[in-house]
Amino acid sequence: MDGGISSLTPEKLTSDTDPEELARILGTSYRKIKYFYYDQPMSAYYRSFSIPKKSGGVRTIFAPSNRLKVLQARLKVQLSNLYLPSPCAKAFLKDTSIVSNANAHIRKKFVFNLDLKDFFPTISFARVRGLLISKPYCLKPETASVIAHLATINGNLPQGAPCSPVISNMMCSSLDRELRALAIKHRANYTRYADDITFSFYAPMEYLPADIVIVNTGTLTSHHLATVGPELLKIISGKGFQVNFSKVRLQRQDEKQVVTGLLVNKKVNVERRYIRKVAAQIHSMMCIGLDAANAIHKANDPDANTTLEGHVFGKLLFIKQVKGVDSSVYRRLAMKFNQLDAPYKVPLAKLEEFSGDAGLKHNQLNIRKCWVLENEDWGTQATGFMLENNIMVTCAHAFNYKLNEDNDSDADYMFEHNVTEVWFEECVAYRANERSKKYAAKVLYMDRHRDVAIISIVDADRRFEFFRLEENLQVEVGDRVSVFGFPNQKPGSTDVCRFWADVNDRYVRSMIQCASIDKVMYAGNSGGPVLNLNQHVVGIVRRGAAGDPLGTNEFVCSSEIFKVLEDMNKVV
Repeated sequence: MDGGISSLTPEKLTSDTDPEELARILGTSYRKIKYFYYDQPMSAYYRSFSIPKKSGGVRTIFAPSNRLKVLQARLKVQLSNLYLPSPCAKAFLKDTSIVSNANAHIRKKFVFNLDLKDFFPTISFARVRGLLISKPYCLKPETASVIAHLATINGNLPQGAPCSPVISNMMCSSLDRELRALAIKHRANYTRYADDITFSFYAPMEYLPADIVIVNTGTLTSHHLATVGPELLKIISGKGFQVNFSKVRLQRQDEKQVVTGLLVNKKVNVERRYIRKVAAQIHSMMCIGLDAANAIHKANDPDANTTLEGHVFGKLLFIKQVKGVDSSVYRRLAMKFNQLDAPYKVPLAKLEEFSGDAGLKHNQLNIRKCWVLENEDWGTQATGFMLENNIMVTCAHAFNYKLNEDNDSDADYMFEHNVTEVWFEECVAYRANERSKKYAAKVLYMDRHRDVAIISIVDADRRFEFFRLEENLQVEVGDRVSVFGFPNQKPGSTDVCRFWADVNDRYVRSMIQCASIDKVMYAGNSGGPVLNLNQHVVGIVRRGAAGDPLGTNEFVCSSEIFKVLEDMNKVV
């Protein structure tokens, strides 16, 4: 090639690139590329399926085979290097989204929306080839033909192929340029998200530009009867696209103004009914369980190819994208969702300030995750908490009994065995709200130095509700935490003791990461979980200062629990 490209410099698609060089850039040979479109129809390399549209009907998606997908992905990179994005294009580009698209239209008197009909299928083989041959790309005709062959199916651009988005944006470059000029001329804002075109105006209805939107039908003036202005229609038609007149709408400031599915009246926001539906779905899974909720979900939508929890997971990420991870609405829904026994967990931010009992509503779930551990032979009692896969965590000293020489039976045991303390590995475990269901439990692994024991239920006949260990946020001084446990658990009690506290110190004791709180912990709290405001375990209660003015209300940080679990997996 002209220019003497170094072997260390990745080759790029240019106006001088011929088909052989294009193949080399894509990491293959021209002979293999020709195989795709000469050996058999391109449709043979695609799998098609349909997804429902929100407005009704279905959208056909074409998924290319792996080999073709790799070539198209590499082609996408090369075409993206050629394409200079318009500031009005908001889809398929870095740092753009439906949120940035909607942001351009907040607090406007009128928002005007319209869709392009059959957007991707309208972009044909001939149009793609002609686009690449013409300015500013000026590719060789034979190279443009190869690209058009690789990018189209049955003569049209498929929705679902990796390079289709960038080609669609390239095809709309001149459209964006002319519509932006039209908007500037009439003091309007313009954006395009794929096939979704939006104009917004500060002007009152009587001054809306007729070139863009017509509100006067001759007999009645109403924004509900608005249609596309002649100049706007002329530009769109002149670029080879058609308006979907069933989706033309003009929205006034005193009603819901929606742009790409988001409200823009005062700020970019999610519709309330969307939030309510997500909240109802989470509530359903919490109340009747995942299996029953999924059965209802499948009955309501037989074609659903994801579980309800997976469906809600995606919706929560959408809410997070729009409202932000610090949004109280997102946080409330996310915390409830993360309490479910589901494989999906959505991210939560660390709260800088405590503004109420963020987790109290979930207390019934937490009761089922906390366990009373007793050994009748030695009269000990401690707290344990369940993790995933029926793995329970407690303090190692829960399996230790200090013999008392003032007690006759203890004194006899001390004399007979020449010991001052006893370590055992079995106990009885039960939950306070299910006291009649007692399970035998045994130690799987014990780390006496870290004071952490991993135990399991013997012959468990079910999966138990569990906490999640905090993986991302280190506990810090000043953090608000909640402590669970069973100090001196009384017969008949069906609840778990819970209180709020602030972390007042963090330190290393005997090479163990520890922290302390500003509230007193009592006997029986040992082994209980310490939760942050995200309801994730940040520590395990080790000792309390009850009855000891010099004592420390200490917990071992969750990082040590991770280390114990890792050591256990090496041994077991």
